[in-house]
Amino acid sequence: MLRYCAFVGVLWFLLRVNPEFEPSYNLITEYLANHQGVIGGWIFLVCLCLIGLTYLFDVLGLHSLMMFIVKFAFEISQAAVCTVTFGAMLLYADMGIIMWKDLGFATLLPLLTLLASLCCFRLFDFNYSIRGTFATTMILPFLSAIFFGIIMLSGNQ
Repeated sequence: MLRYCAFVGVLWFLLRVNPEFEPSYNLITEYLANHQGVIGGWIFLVCLCLIGLTYLFDVLGLHSLMMFIVKFAFEISQAAVCTVTFGAMLLYADMGIIMWKDLGFATLLPLLTLLASLCCFRLFDFNYSIRGTFATTMILPFLSAIFFGIIMLSGNQ
């Protein structure tokens, strides 16, 4: 988790050096807000394919390939959750922008991929603790949601 925090910090520094950051942010959030349904549908389809591929590799006995794909999907989804969470906090601290409000449903898509990859881990190893891994990953978004909920309720938007 710490490596993702460092990645987001370096990415934030590189983006803030760019003077075209705010117009780019507005363009990206506008695109994501306008295409939430399509992006959500594709992410949902990818998650279903990941679960189906895991079942297929289990039936075919390709357990090492199955574990590689599942670990890759888990790492990507965990990186996306950390990037969205820390990105939202850094955006608010630096520019006063609440990203959770701007993007809406699109911010929940990394959590969907995280759940799908954890389900695939469970298919590979029935002793794998989904609750423990999900709880440790969800601490950051939960604290971020509480922080921004307090900010939005206090009226400092």
